[in-house]
Amino acid sequence: MSKPRGTHVTDRILDELSRAYTKHGDEPWGRHEFYGILLEEVDELWDTIKGDQPLVRVHAEALQVAAVVVRYLDTGDRYGWGTKNIVRPPDSEHGLHP
Repeated sequence: MSKPRGTHVTDRILDELSRAYTKHGDEPWGRHEFYGILLEEVDELWDTIKGDQPLVRVHAEALQVAAVVVRYLDTGDRYGWGTKNIVRPPDSEHGLHP
């Protein structure tokens, strides 16, 4: 039986996330810190795209972008939002889906 679509990508994101936790720890970031790290990763992705790098390199950078987002959602931020201290804002106010 084959894996559901997207499982391979999810596995690769989780592998990247595991490497990041090992290297940098899992302390929550502040919102501004998250934005700065995300921006840096997106800039690296953009550089690979602009440089017409091989697709495997573009995918590697995209996985790092995804891992940064998942890490933030997983650990939350210093303001107390995240899976370790779930405080969900109202969906209508923030456009979030349950």
